[in-house]
Amino acid sequence: MTSIRGRVRITESLLKALSTKPASFVLCDAEQKGFQVKGYPSGHMVYQVEARLGGTGANKKFKLANYADIPLLEARERARGALDFIRQGIDPLQQKRKRTHEGMSLKDLIDDYLSKRALKPRTVQDYRYFASHQFRPWLNRRVSDITSHEVLDWYHRGASSPTHTEGGFRFLNSLMRYAIALEVISQNPCEKVTLSGMRYRIKRRKTHVEVNTDLSKFITALATKPYQRDSEKVARDCILLILITGLRSQEARAIQWKHVDFERRCFTIPDPKNHEDHTIPFTLLINSIFRFRWENRTKSPYVFRLLNDKKSPYVTNFQKTLNNICTLAKVPRVTPHDVRRTFATLLNSEDVGYADLKMLMNHKSKDITAGVYIQPDINKLRVILNKLCWRLDLMFPFFLVENGYSPYAKDTLSSYIYGRGNPIPSPVSEADHYRNDPTAIILEEMDFFDERIGEFKSN
Repeated sequence: MTSIRGRVRITESLLKALSTKPASFVLCDAEQKGFQVKGYPSGHMVYQVEARLGGTGANKKFKLANYADIPLLEARERARGALDFIRQGIDPLQQKRKRTHEGMSLKDLIDDYLSKRALKPRTVQDYRYFASHQFRPWLNRRVSDITSHEVLDWYHRGASSPTHTEGGFRFLNSLMRYAIALEVISQNPCEKVTLSGMRYRIKRRKTHVEVNTDLSKFITALATKPYQRDSEKVARDCILLILITGLRSQEARAIQWKHVDFERRCFTIPDPKNHEDHTIPFTLLINSIFRFRWENRTKSPYVFRLLNDKKSPYVTNFQKTLNNICTLAKVPRVTPHDVRRTFATLLNSEDVGYADLKMLMNHKSKDITAGVYIQPDINKLRVILNKLCWRLDLMFPFFLVENGYSPYAKDTLSSYIYGRGNPIPSPVSEADHYRNDPTAIILEEMDFFDERIGEFKSN
């Protein structure tokens, strides 16, 4: 392979001859200063121009076209126009991008933005909702015509629903930053809202099932409520799984059987919110949930499937069942994500280490040590979840209070709801010691853990 650079008179016959002898070269035209032909070892050739911006500035190169696409005469015409722009201080590449995007509407920008980003289906759904409900007057307008004053007025009109407005604003701000990158606009019209200091202060939701006063009633209601329909039982199992694993609602609802491993006693959530697969070990209670679902499975690949539902292959909304449980328990209503917060609160009360807490919550860590060097220890996580399940067991009165024995025991939820496990009644003092002093469970947990592993294998 030869490399050639020189100044010659570029002709059709010369280019035709060079096309049969692939080489790396740049030919500068002797007649039209700045006009060039660049060749590659593959035989591909392109027309281009090269000149200094404004005559004395940075050196600019601009591709005109492929050799095979246009004749030499047309390439020379394009070169004259591009060289004129460069010598006037105008970048022809920017001009080309401006011509491509200058007429882009907000709707086209949204479609382009969503098509080029790897977003979760729920995120796309939320963005589409913002577009159709909050940006409707702008959808067919050119992005370059949307002014900062319009955005500011729109934001102020949303004061009655600040959380919703702030969510839409964040999406619009991302769109405008993307438009700047595409050179559709040169200034972000959303900046005035931030600079004005008028952004709404959105308080993060912190609601959960109160651990010390409400959780025992919630657990009892969840276990004892008479579930009439199959869909209610599916919802119950999904709610309980979230409570003892901390899964996000969508992650729990969409679990597939191919991601449940009974042999290794664990299941995996592929590509969750933080894009890192999340593997969760079984406890006796988690194992019982999946075994019950397996015994009641259909041809559906989903664990929490719905019968005769043509809209969705798995449960999509169990808020009604969750509301009924709260009503029966006489506790404030909560959402599925509140149940996840309850799981985190329980872990914190058990003094679970920060790294293990983040792993179980499946939060992405910016800390190099926690996020890269410390890897999940599946057996340690199993011990942590087992302790949490036992703590919930000791909130559910299972036995009748008689003969000096406590109504509370371990493995009661698994036994009562799914018929698995062997809760053993304990004297009142011993059971209450465990129930009222969670640290006692931590101190003696390892003595019981080997026994529970045996139950996993037998069940």
